[in-house]
Amino acid sequence: MTDRSSLRMFILVLLLVGVVLLYPRYRAYRSLQKPVPPGVTLDGMDFRGVSDVETVKKAVWERLAEPISLRYGTHRIILRPSEIRFRVDVDRMLAKAQQANTGWRYWANFVLYLAGTAPLHTDIPPVVSWDPTLLGDWMLKISQRYDRPSQPPRGDSARMVFLPGREGTRLNMEKSAEGILAALENPYQREGELVVEKAPVPAVSSGDLAALLGHASAKFPGIVSVYTQDLKDGMEAGYHENVAFAAMSTIKVPIGLMVVRKLSLPLPQQVQSLMENMLGKSGNKSSNELLSLVGDGDARKGCDVVTGYLKGLGLDSTYIAAPYFSEPPRKEIPTPANHDKKLDTHPDPAMQTTAAEMGRFLAEVARCAEGNGKLLSDPSLSVRKCQRLLEFMSLEEENRLIPAGLPPGTKVIHKHGFIKDSYGDVAVVWGPGGEFVLSIYIYHPPEIPWNLGSVTIQRLARGVWNYYALKYGKPQSPWEG
Repeated sequence: MTDRSSLRMFILVLLLVGVVLLYPRYRAYRSLQKPVPPGVTLDGMDFRGVSDVETVKKAVWERLAEPISLRYGTHRIILRPSEIRFRVDVDRMLAKAQQANTGWRYWANFVLYLAGTAPLHTDIPPVVSWDPTLLGDWMLKISQRYDRPSQPPRGDSARMVFLPGREGTRLNMEKSAEGILAALENPYQREGELVVEKAPVPAVSSGDLAALLGHASAKFPGIVSVYTQDLKDGMEAGYHENVAFAAMSTIKVPIGLMVVRKLSLPLPQQVQSLMENMLGKSGNKSSNELLSLVGDGDARKGCDVVTGYLKGLGLDSTYIAAPYFSEPPRKEIPTPANHDKKLDTHPDPAMQTTAAEMGRFLAEVARCAEGNGKLLSDPSLSVRKCQRLLEFMSLEEENRLIPAGLPPGTKVIHKHGFIKDSYGDVAVVWGPGGEFVLSIYIYHPPEIPWNLGSVTIQRLARGVWNYYALKYGKPQSPWEG
């Protein structure tokens, strides 16, 4: 036997002796691998020396089974894991523990075991599950119980202003869910804080304005109808704005539009004088002459022209069936507005409208005057013609209704109307945030006392002004009349 062969034999014998000597130690090391291998902890828990799987499962589960305490502001709320079916999957944690001590780590830990030193450490975080629906339902109940809704601005009908709203609180469910689950998975810190956000004050709305107008009208012994439209964004608001009213002299604005539509500018001097009288002095005789002009010599035909044009604009509750001072029709023309008798003003069968329709009509005139809106699709109209109509309206001499209710110095173009039991006024107002249209009609039979009627319209106008002031972040102007 050569020296080389003898060396090989010696090494082989040495290895066999080593295996024989180490095998019992290896068997002991292998026996330590279950349920939790050496060096592996489950959520920080060391199970060295524990051989019973059920003992491990119970210890891990009980560690996370305690209720958690959550704070919503000053309120303390207890959540039990069972309420959302929160579970710890210990079987998966044990499987991960076995996987953690494989490969090179397995043999490295065996060497360390032989050396009597601590094994390489690995921690298995908790593997948990819960019912998202139950968690969502739980948070919804907390939100419903503890959230404080924000309060919108409130109308003060004594001063016709809006009082400030109030911020509220609301539970942020998505962010709160993260904190809840973190607390449920933490055995050392069984408490957390729900994420509560401020709920901003809602912007003033058309409903807020309607509420103010309703309160302001409560003491008026009749029917009040108000409509307004913001020409900047087209938003509408109102109160009983679709009630049928006698159109009175407010129908003279559509008559005026038909005049400028029919003729070229500049108007003949005689027509101009008639327009100034109709819209500046509210002359009825001049209105009839202009209706005759529109109707090619027939005033009743002129009424049909005005009514037909309004219907073409979608204003189905506005019409004039007879000239001023003439025999009215025996029955009113049926319209969507006068069909509803819940609020009945017994409107004049000869001419009717609603606050909403007359307001929308005037809004289109104002848009046309600025180069916008549907009237410009009519080839017989132009920007200049609409501007000319507003110029005639600016000659209005009766300024004790809407204009008197607005802050001093406010630019306003309007047209009023009076009969014994009804007042009306429609206006384009240059307000706190730009132009808006305001249309107000009131009814009180058998006759409206002037002070009652005029002050009612003035106060309503001031409330609408302050609505736009609040909407556009400008100072309000309290009513002090």
